[in-house]
Amino acid sequence: MTSRRTFIGALTAAAGSALAAPAAAQLVPLPTAVPAPIPGQFQGVAPVASVAVIGPLSGAAAQAGQQLVNGVRGAFDDANTTGALLNHFWSLRPFDDQNTLANAMLMSRFAIDDATQSLVIGHLSGKVTSAVIRTYSDNNIALVVPAATTDSITSQGYRNVFRLPTKDSTEGLLHAKFIKKEKSGQRIAVVYQDADYGPDVARTFLGQIAGDGLTPIDIKLAHTLIDFANVASGIVSAQADVVFFAGLAPALGPLIPALKTAGWSGAFHGSAGFFDGGLWPTYGKSIDGLVVSTSMPPLQIVPSAVAVKSQYEQRYGPMTPIAAFAYSAAQIFITAVQRFNSTQRLLVARALTQPIAFDTLVGSFTFDPFGDPQDPNLYYYQLHDGAWHYLRADHPSSYIVR
Repeated sequence: MTSRRTFIGALTAAAGSALAAPAAAQLVPLPTAVPAPIPGQFQGVAPVASVAVIGPLSGAAAQAGQQLVNGVRGAFDDANTTGALLNHFWSLRPFDDQNTLANAMLMSRFAIDDATQSLVIGHLSGKVTSAVIRTYSDNNIALVVPAATTDSITSQGYRNVFRLPTKDSTEGLLHAKFIKKEKSGQRIAVVYQDADYGPDVARTFLGQIAGDGLTPIDIKLAHTLIDFANVASGIVSAQADVVFFAGLAPALGPLIPALKTAGWSGAFHGSAGFFDGGLWPTYGKSIDGLVVSTSMPPLQIVPSAVAVKSQYEQRYGPMTPIAAFAYSAAQIFITAVQRFNSTQRLLVARALTQPIAFDTLVGSFTFDPFGDPQDPNLYYYQLHDGAWHYLRADHPSSYIVR
């Protein structure tokens, strides 16, 4: 903007349960792991600046929700132990939306009604996030979105939403150009489902492939009861050189062995939903060479990120894409508060709209009028022998030049 889950892949369970019947709403108390004020250092000296972090802390997607909370917590841990940032004590309050719309609406009301919360970071499901934006807008509180990439989040005209990862339609456009530039093939099969994630990627990918003079093969699959052998046979008959997966690896991955069984030997490409640590254990050598795009930069080669990543992982375990972007969302909040020296919701939101860059763990951000990054970028990786190998950024930037 590792052996780790993708932005979208880490949310597979989340996507599957987004429209499930809501369980009883839960208001999660402030976790004890948030550093307590140090006597004489914070207490009675620095005012508290707090954010509401809303995501699934229970249910099928709880692991992804915990990554969200830990990312924000990690940034505040670091800020609270840095002398230069002691003009405030940075804190968070987590809310459990269980990745359902009903609970998300309830938790958003709880967060809004807590006057000590200056900003909201969340949610994880694209559909849930899109549905609650108006609630935040009507109550003059900004929402920073660290994971959901669905186009509808920033296409509704609200000016209170700020998304960090590259949106789906931009990913589809850029990855199609990448395939053209890399001369990966002439006939490109695009496989996707009519789901929360995938259609926006596929739409712009198909359009760009056609515009570049390549041959797009549009393959839209049902939600369930997919005959992967029949789909594979159709791809072979169409003489596709490349299969591009625009969707989630657990949902579309079974097409991989079906294609191999059908005798197909072309190249695999995938969107962020295939940047998934579970691919190699599931499919092994049959997926070797897969190239994926994702908003997650290679932190291990970014000098300014190496120490932060190492310190975070000593406390919380692997820094997943969700955690890294949640950490960055918290950094943006810290900078916004400092720019006006205020935790007032309106001033925090105004700081986010200013055309001044926010430097974060995952890159530098300024936001366009719709709330997307003004300079969206992607990073390409290739899967080989069970490990992801960084190839390059879609375009050079001040953050990473290759």
